[in-house]
Amino acid sequence: MSNSTVAEQYAEIILTLDTIRINDYDALASLVLVAYDCVITFDREVEAIWSRKMTGASVLFVVNRYLSILCAALVVAMNSITEQQVSNV
Repeated sequence: MSNSTVAEQYAEIILTLDTIRINDYDALASLVLVAYDCVITFDREVEAIWSRKMTGASVLFVVNRYLSILCAALVVAMNSITEQQVSNV
């Protein structure tokens, strides 16, 4: 292999690791924003959803709200595992 090929491979590896890190930050920022929204609106949620009879709309609201947090947390976890596997190579 020539030096330029090795240098190109290293540059590609570094670019890949940087992309993974940026994706991690994006996913973490999304998780923080969704969690923050849940915290600051929880009192209104209790008043509007949990203190009343459950309807189809309230079930959809709860599933949408908490499933989005779960999905964001899973993306952060998966990105973190992927980054560890790539950096161990």
